[in-house]
Amino acid sequence: MVRDEHLFPASATEHTLIGPPTYPLDRDAFRRALRTGHGRALIHARRYGLKGFEDDVLEAAIQDLRFDGQLEPSREVPIAELCAIAGIVERLLDKDPTGNDDCIEHHCEVLAQFHAEYPDRVIQVLKESMRPWPGCHSLFPVDPLLEVGGRDALLFVARRFGELLIDGSVERFDEYLFFAYEEVHGKGKAWIDLDAMAGDDPLVRACFDARRDRDQELLEMKLERDARRRAGEAAGKPEPKTRFSWPGGARPTIEQSVRDLTSGDFNYFYPWTKTSTLEERDAVEQLLQTVDDPNRIRDALRCLREHGFPNFEPGHLRFLHHENDEVRWWAGEVLANNSSPLIREEGLRRIDESEFSLGVTLLTHSALPEDTDRILSALEEPGDRDAVHDRVLALLEMAKDRPEMNPERLLQHVYEWSPCGNCHHKAVDAMKASDSLPAWIQDELQADMHAWGDS
Repeated sequence: MVRDEHLFPASATEHTLIGPPTYPLDRDAFRRALRTGHGRALIHARRYGLKGFEDDVLEAAIQDLRFDGQLEPSREVPIAELCAIAGIVERLLDKDPTGNDDCIEHHCEVLAQFHAEYPDRVIQVLKESMRPWPGCHSLFPVDPLLEVGGRDALLFVARRFGELLIDGSVERFDEYLFFAYEEVHGKGKAWIDLDAMAGDDPLVRACFDARRDRDQELLEMKLERDARRRAGEAAGKPEPKTRFSWPGGARPTIEQSVRDLTSGDFNYFYPWTKTSTLEERDAVEQLLQTVDDPNRIRDALRCLREHGFPNFEPGHLRFLHHENDEVRWWAGEVLANNSSPLIREEGLRRIDESEFSLGVTLLTHSALPEDTDRILSALEEPGDRDAVHDRVLALLEMAKDRPEMNPERLLQHVYEWSPCGNCHHKAVDAMKASDSLPAWIQDELQADMHAWGDS
């Protein structure tokens, strides 16, 4: 597992004394800010320039440093500003987009920010980067090209997609293919402009044909859903008002729950655990006394996640020592709902033994206020980004559920160390809601790289 040495310091003291950054940033602090998205990277750049940091900025422009590129906002605007301050725009333009698919798109989004200064070069690189999206019926990086390239780019994308349709590389039209163009020029404008430019071009006409077929397919799917809904209502079995559904359409009985809640289907477990009665949870708890199969133990625990064990007893701690990783994880999630001193002892022991995430999870409802320092001190253990993320997620949950645990300190640690923009944002929102956002964080948010700023 790759470790990111720039996320966690070596000393627990640095964790327990969260405060404003010291400017100018040293290189390690600047590199960590690029990864976490803190506004201090831009603040440093605007005040002191970026001499000596050019390679770090170039890496941030080429490689998508976000923790989750699908869920976090793009950082192309602040990264482009850093490139301009560092004086590396020409170096960036000379770099062919490389890396994994997400990095290619990120690279192209940053390049698009320099279209006004380098229109021909940017458009050429974006066109040369165009390729089918693996496993999907689409192209990428379409959006940055359509945002800056106008009608010429629209025609280019349509013809490229038409080629893929004709040679069978894609099987249907992607209804979001021209979304970025219509964001700029207006809904429906892509098809109006294409129709005006297409003439008899067979590649563009292939897009029109594929769009017509896709629209018909979507219409038929809607009609089928509506017919199924009406039939259910006529039979007195309306569809549940949830995105989840039960196998066979009916909520399982207790007997079915004990027998069948081992399907491995999340769509089955999630609504059941949210709506389960005490009697039903008792039945599942009884099941746990009789089964040995790890999969059945895991699934029974999943059924208890929302409410915990109905009748906690010390023997339930045995699941934390199970040989199966999933059983241990789900046991922690279930036990987190109980507040026994035994669970507290187990949680504190786990964080002391470098099982921080599990330890804090166990302490969700059992920790005492005096445990806060001990919990935060345990953050000194370095780790990869996934491990760090697990730790801050646990702190977020504790801050939300336990107001007596000094949540402001917990949230400041989440803000400081989270590699994830969403967790960063949640911590900020929680501090704002409780009127506990420190002035130095408020100032730093003005240059925040997550595109949320001071919202």
